[in-house]
Amino acid sequence: MLNVVEDGPLVLVVDDAQWADEPSLRLLLRLAQRIEDVPVLLVVALRATANAEWAPPIVALRSLATATQLLPAPLTEAAVGELLAMSGRSADAGVERAIWLATRGNPFFVRELVSALERRGPDTSDADAIRAIVPERVGRTVTRRLAGLEINERRLAEAVAVLGDAATLSRCRDLAGLDAGSAEQAIGRLVAGSILDDAVAVAFRHPIVASSVYASIPGPVRAARHRQAALLLADVNAPLGDVAAQLRQAEPCGDPRIVDLLLAAASEAASRGEPSAAASLLRRALEEPPASAQRRGVLTLLASTEAAIGAPSATATFRAAIELVDDSGERADLLLELGHALISGGQWPAAREAFEQGLAIDGADPEVRARLEAGYLSSSWVAMNDRTEIEARVRRVLAAEDLGAANRELAVWIAFQQGATVSARAPEMAALVKRALAEAPLEVLITERQLVEVAAGVLVESDELEFEVEFLTRAIGVARRTGALGKAGTYAYCRSWPNYFMGRLADAVADTEEARRAAELGWETFLPAAATVAALAHIERGELDAAEEALALDRERWEHRIDGAMLVPLARGRLALARGDAAAAVEQLRDAGTGAARAFMRNTVPTDWRSWLGIALALRGERDEARAVAHEGVDVAREWGARWGLGSALRAAGVVEGGAHGIELLREADDLLRDGPARLEHARALVDLGAALRRNGSRNEARQVLSRAVDLCRQLGARALLDRGLAELQAAGARPRRLALTGVESLTPSELRVAREATTGRTNREIAQALFVTPKAVEFHLANAYRKLQIGSRGQLPAALRAG
Repeated sequence: MLNVVEDGPLVLVVDDAQWADEPSLRLLLRLAQRIEDVPVLLVVALRATANAEWAPPIVALRSLATATQLLPAPLTEAAVGELLAMSGRSADAGVERAIWLATRGNPFFVRELVSALERRGPDTSDADAIRAIVPERVGRTVTRRLAGLEINERRLAEAVAVLGDAATLSRCRDLAGLDAGSAEQAIGRLVAGSILDDAVAVAFRHPIVASSVYASIPGPVRAARHRQAALLLADVNAPLGDVAAQLRQAEPCGDPRIVDLLLAAASEAASRGEPSAAASLLRRALEEPPASAQRRGVLTLLASTEAAIGAPSATATFRAAIELVDDSGERADLLLELGHALISGGQWPAAREAFEQGLAIDGADPEVRARLEAGYLSSSWVAMNDRTEIEARVRRVLAAEDLGAANRELAVWIAFQQGATVSARAPEMAALVKRALAEAPLEVLITERQLVEVAAGVLVESDELEFEVEFLTRAIGVARRTGALGKAGTYAYCRSWPNYFMGRLADAVADTEEARRAAELGWETFLPAAATVAALAHIERGELDAAEEALALDRERWEHRIDGAMLVPLARGRLALARGDAAAAVEQLRDAGTGAARAFMRNTVPTDWRSWLGIALALRGERDEARAVAHEGVDVAREWGARWGLGSALRAAGVVEGGAHGIELLREADDLLRDGPARLEHARALVDLGAALRRNGSRNEARQVLSRAVDLCRQLGARALLDRGLAELQAAGARPRRLALTGVESLTPSELRVAREATTGRTNREIAQALFVTPKAVEFHLANAYRKLQIGSRGQLPAALRAG
């Protein structure tokens, strides 16, 4: 679209949107959300009906802040007079009022009434004659016309109504069963009678005419005509979407060819990234119903598409498909997909059972078997009391010279589970993940299910945050180039975590925005987790209202999900702490701990609920429990062995302990974090250490530590933490300067994201296309970035950003 609008403004008009399918409506919504700064006018016409239940995208479209809703009012009496004058008729006020009363100002009915009056002759131009044509009859004008049609005319009009947008003269003729000569005569009479508008386009004069013709066809006859139309379109190789549109309205009749057509249309929709449309077509195929030989294929594809859209029925459909499969390899494939569908639904025990059934199948493909094994580990590792089974698998994988495609996913899942349970050490598991990622090009890795995402989950728990950001940045670039926008958004979510901990707060927010765009395309896997990171970053930037807005999620929808039960309460607890409500913080952080236990997540990163719960409890004076919780976090972090995770846990324990022992713990945290990648955690530890030193009477050292803290907070744009540091520094006797309005920390997330993209050598146009904004928006953000960074050209950007 950016290419099109370069030549001038663009108007997109969509009529009768209430008849559109949901994928098309989602596309309209996505477009409407992104054209605020683009010279594009999107006009969407909807026909409101009594008790209308709009599809969700229509509801969202109508509620957009940028949307202007126009509700056409009926014509006034004066407007009726103007319409009459435009049609060449003169009328007095009494005639105008009579026409207005008869039509209630509906422009179409006004024209129809005027036409009826003209057919009656000049003597009907007075008010009494008009009142004789009662309003109810005006509404039946089209019906009266249809009643006067000859049989060939009626059959052709009905064919046009059934075929809709797919109507052509030849198709309508064939569907009506007419020869060429009869069809041409019927077309001419329908045009002359104002039923059809144009003999070339084969279109009705007005949607009301089309609706009336369509409604006049008896239901059973209409369903049969739709079936005939579908087969006719299929015979002439019409687009499968047109064929499918007919079959949705056709009456099921057990026709194997209909099932094949629906299956083909569904496969095409799925390949276009429209699983909802595919699932709808496949459910219609089941209604046909399919022959026994076809049923397996329908159920198999339906199960996959339902899993893609997160439909609760997916697991039942998988089980039904599996019952029909005899081939061991195909059965193992389906059990693998069933297991992942169950994981997505939070049904971990059932997922373990599905993976275990797959592993019990002899003769399964080695790669499928390895992935079943990975799924088995991912769904059941905590339930295993005997850890020797996992340990044996770990030894086998680590001993292999080359993991290969069959074992890469298994390797990263092993590393993830070992990290979650803290059953291994961080350096070894990070090395295993990096080894798996180094074995294949990124173009291959992004196709291997959740390999990249799971690997990112391990790396963020280790001291490899910088490597993780660099790797995910390259993965996002590959995903964008290959059109895998859902994957790009998912990887952006993964990158938001290391960006957050490294103090790149604006980058973290920008990443979560890309993740939300992926959710609009149906990739909602990490939506609550992305909202969590966005909220945490906003809290650090002092943007508490923005944090609350990010967490405005549907609790009933997401609380059963692991991230909804574990991460979202963590962010809500942090927000409560930022607002000074320790009691609410304790409640939310306890919920986060319960969610973590349900997810079998023992590690302190990124679910650092223990640190914040300990601090919240200490604020409430519950020191004993606060110490127990905080020191449990330290013990877990020491066991895992990541330096920055341990430094973060020690920082919280130092705050809870207070006094000389607290200062000792905070000094240890400073030592661990000083040269590490987690700069936000280091800034936090410095502020807390400086505050503890000031309270202990060591004002000179406190000023030195707090000065370091304030400088670091300024670099990171951590404004909330900066305000604390400045207040402590002032209390220690210094006179600190306030936050400057220049530098990297002053950039908004959008400005920083555009600036970083500009350092890659991309043009403004390429940046706009990658980020789904306009070139003008890119220019605007770059101009602001130059001003805040106090530079004058793109070539100075890399150095300015590094200096920040």
